Amino acid sequence: MNILFVSNMYPSSERPSYGVFVKNVFDEMQRTHTGKLTLCAMTYSKSKLWPYFSFYLKFLYLLMFSKVDTVYCHFISRTSILGAVAKFIFGKKVIFNIHGSDYLLPKNKNSIFHRINLWAINFCDGLVVPSNAFRQLILPDIGKELEPKLFVSPSGGVNVSGNYQYDSNSALPLKCLFVGRVSAMKGIDTVIDALNQVSWDIELTVVGKVEQDLFASLKNGHVSLTVVGEVTQEALEQYYSQSSLFLFPTKYFESLGLTPIEAMSHGLPVIGSDYGPVPEYVRDGYNGFLIEKGNSEQLLERLAYFSSLSPTQRQDLSINAVDTALQYSREKVVENLLYYMESCCENE
Repeated sequence: MNILFVSNMYPSSERPSYGVFVKNVFDEMQRTHTGKLTLCAMTYSKSKLWPYFSFYLKFLYLLMFSKVDTVYCHFISRTSILGAVAKFIFGKKVIFNIHGSDYLLPKNKNSIFHRINLWAINFCDGLVVPSNAFRQLILPDIGKELEPKLFVSPSGGVNVSGNYQYDSNSALPLKCLFVGRVSAMKGIDTVIDALNQVSWDIELTVVGKVEQDLFASLKNGHVSLTVVGEVTQEALEQYYSQSSLFLFPTKYFESLGLTPIEAMSHGLPVIGSDYGPVPEYVRDGYNGFLIEKGNSEQLLERLAYFSSLSPTQRQDLSINAVDTALQYSREKVVENLLYYMESCCENE
């Protein structure tokens, strides 16, 4: 199987986390796939017209002059037309990978792009979604007859290196980590509201692009705040290794939420919202804790409870977190994805 790998989001030195999960899939495929693998990707640009024109032109060139059996398109709202060209003009197998907002934003606006997305879902040979929760969300829109083409693949999974350390350190300050876009929808306001009420020492490190600067409202002398900004995947590793607890109180319906699973791969228990796909991997009291979305009082209670745990209890949570992450290992995830793509190629 010769794959043309297509994405309009791909990391660059300017935006190192932009579409990094797509790059992780490509890199793992490059390492393990025996057929030809060709990349057609677009990095971040403030301007849109010329970068997209170049991206589409490159796609046509590669489709015409590279050996391609299957076109694997990420972000359906921006690649559906490319998939249609590959399918109906060049006779290629087409697999779309929906990541979340590429489907939800057009749907919520009831725009023409949503109707184009549904058309693309109907003609494609395979459809990849990131979680069971997202699968259930999309099924009423596409109908039961298209259910067999759906495949759940968790966004490239995570790299479980085996170099993790199981945390059993109960000394203060408690070191908490938040990774992701910094906005109220991602729950940073819930974190701040909870931390304003703590009566013990906590260090909070925030890694990610700051979309809403709400930190001025954090006014508690017990809390030490470090805002890092956007970093590379490699640099992110050190922040996982230096932390004891990962905070993921999102209010957004995540298509998956890969960063909590990455955190668990480093032995970090997770406090996450009981919403969307998060309960698929965060099990309350096993590898972390679940809270009602937007509920800062519950977050405060879980922080207090975690701080009171013995070293042995913390270590149990940490061990269970790693065990959970192993189920999402990148090697296993991409291997299963390639098997699925092979089956799509075999089906006539």
